[in-house]
Amino acid sequence: PPGTDRETAAPREVPQVPAAKTSSEATKEKKRIPKLPEEAPGLCALKAYMMWEQAGKPIRSREEEDHEYKKAIAALNAELELGKTINELETELRGPAPKVSSWTAPPAPSGPTSQTHGEHVHRSTMDPMTWVEPAEEFVGSEHADEGVINRILEAENNYDMWTLMHRCNLCRELTDQVMGMEPKVRKATLRAMYVWMRYSATRALTWQRSYNTQPRQLTGAQDGLSMCLAGAHKRVETAEERWYLRGMMGCSGRGGNGQAIRDDILHIMHRHHIKEKHGTWMEQWHQKLHNNTTPDDIIICEAYLAFLRSNGDNGAFWGQIHAGGIDRERLASFARPITVEPEDFPHCRGGLIKD
Repeated sequence: PPGTDRETAAPREVPQVPAAKTSSEATKEKKRIPKLPEEAPGLCALKAYMMWEQAGKPIRSREEEDHEYKKAIAALNAELELGKTINELETELRGPAPKVSSWTAPPAPSGPTSQTHGEHVHRSTMDPMTWVEPAEEFVGSEHADEGVINRILEAENNYDMWTLMHRCNLCRELTDQVMGMEPKVRKATLRAMYVWMRYSATRALTWQRSYNTQPRQLTGAQDGLSMCLAGAHKRVETAEERWYLRGMMGCSGRGGNGQAIRDDILHIMHRHHIKEKHGTWMEQWHQKLHNNTTPDDIIICEAYLAFLRSNGDNGAFWGQIHAGGIDRERLASFARPITVEPEDFPHCRGGLIKD
């Protein structure tokens, strides 16, 4: 303005133009994309399983299984690239977290009980079935039989001792009971029982609680259930009911010669002069096979074969374990836990693989 001393006037501020960001700085600002399968191996295994299930559960070679697993990883990574998070993918695959119920289970029946090492073993309070709503949550609009549903809930929640063997035996008993019901009630009840067995197959329910199950006992229960479901399949009248029965059969296992599992692990160890030494991996797995056998043992066996074929690479063992949906915590949680790294026997690798 007029009369202003030019020398003392405050200099005009020039707006600063931000410097252009380097490519490395721009990359840092991008949302970090998780790496699979390193950050979520269980999610990759679940995706691969669901892809195999959608394909009709075909019998596949090891190479085809590996290819399926890689396809699952690629599919999940593609979704992560589009902006989804691992939590969002887990919710899509596993479903939303179960609703907590205020329902109190009925008093425990005189179900399986035992003494273990002189101490009474109490059931875990963390069983997923404690989250399930009462019978009406299963019943829906077609009115499944509440007596059957409550038998399931009582057993899953209140029995101190509960295993896959007990579940198969109960399922067989209830299937026989359901077959005498009125058709609409029978169909709704078979639907609920399929949901129950599906929870079991995906490990959402406990496989072994405070009870030693020998392989012959588990396969005997599976054989009995398979024959019962096959007989029911011939008698039902609708395609929907047959679908539920086939689904239940696929969730339970087909049975077989379980005693051979118990016998052959010892024969293999003795044939190759592997000592039954306390605290070693082979002895821990041997004890689990003898006393707490579950379908997890198939995955453990496949992982040990991968370990032997890779000349004793622990990474190959754990990679196969994780691909099967198991982790260290689950191995250590068994009543006969597996807590040490697998052992390599270079002098008899070929024989162990063959056996």
